[in-house]
Amino acid sequence: MTTATFSCIKQSTVLGCFPRLKIIHTSRKFMGQIYIPVINWFLLVFCVVLVCSISSITEIGNAYGIAELGVMMMTTILVTIVMLLIWQINIIVVLSFLVFFLGIELTFFSSVLGSVIDGSWIILVFAIVLFFIMFVWNYGSKLKYETEVKKKLSMDLMRELGCNLGTIRAPGIGLLYNELVKGVPAIFGHFLTTLPAIHSMIIFVCIKYVPVPVVPQSERFLFRRVCPKNYHIFRCIARYGYKDVRKEHHQTFEQLLIESLEKFIRREAQERSLESDGDGDTDSEDESSCSRVLIAPNGSMYSLGVPLLAEYNDTSRPTSEASTSEEVKPVPSHRPNRS
Repeated sequence: MTTATFSCIKQSTVLGCFPRLKIIHTSRKFMGQIYIPVINWFLLVFCVVLVCSISSITEIGNAYGIAELGVMMMTTILVTIVMLLIWQINIIVVLSFLVFFLGIELTFFSSVLGSVIDGSWIILVFAIVLFFIMFVWNYGSKLKYETEVKKKLSMDLMRELGCNLGTIRAPGIGLLYNELVKGVPAIFGHFLTTLPAIHSMIIFVCIKYVPVPVVPQSERFLFRRVCPKNYHIFRCIARYGYKDVRKEHHQTFEQLLIESLEKFIRREAQERSLESDGDGDTDSEDESSCSRVLIAPNGSMYSLGVPLLAEYNDTSRPTSEASTSEEVKPVPSHRPNRS
């Protein structure tokens, strides 16, 4: 029962219906073996309080009975939904199944309701509290996302700033994590007004859980351009299933992201090449896009084939290493007032 509680809490967290908690994976071989310290301590305290506060074992039996019947009724309802939407069984068969099993379970449940005062109220109170926590968390998460969508930067403002975004573009790749799947997050405008420089390539990374068990590694990242090509701003959606285990080291995650970005740029260049039907100017542009060298808005070039955390070295060679951890020195320049 305890391990089942861990699994249910984890999947509820993945689906955005429960607050994020620390999850420890206890097995290197089986991904389903997990341990949640906070839930374990909560169950310990709850069980001790329950045993000390209940005077007879009959009250515990009543509480257990209403919990079991509640699970049975929920299982019947969910199986009915699966039969209708997934299996697409005849509606008459589905209704017969629902009436037969749910009728039996409701009969037992009605007999258990008479013992609510004799101990079953504990389970009902616990269910109400848990439902309240999940409802508040889900409502707050949706409200936060809607607020971010309303306050995101407009594309007209990005066009007015130009490809340099009204600041200095330093060689390197910057990752900005946010919850938006479309548009420019408001926090990016704060960076533009406070930082002396930003990276020549910006990637808005959004981590999303999808309602499938496992997402293949080849389909993990989805890319698209946020602004025109010369802005070098991309959107990356990292997708995980509810059974996926996010164990990647940050360097591994960054390397996989860069490789996926390179594939996206290559595919984009090939599509432009096919559309241009052999145009000379487009071919030369596609060749530079298909290579592992990208040209920054300020004219500098750097390679995608190195780790993000590698140290950037300015040499006379036409390529430079990308870095997210380099120290950017402010350069005196006239910056427009954005007030």
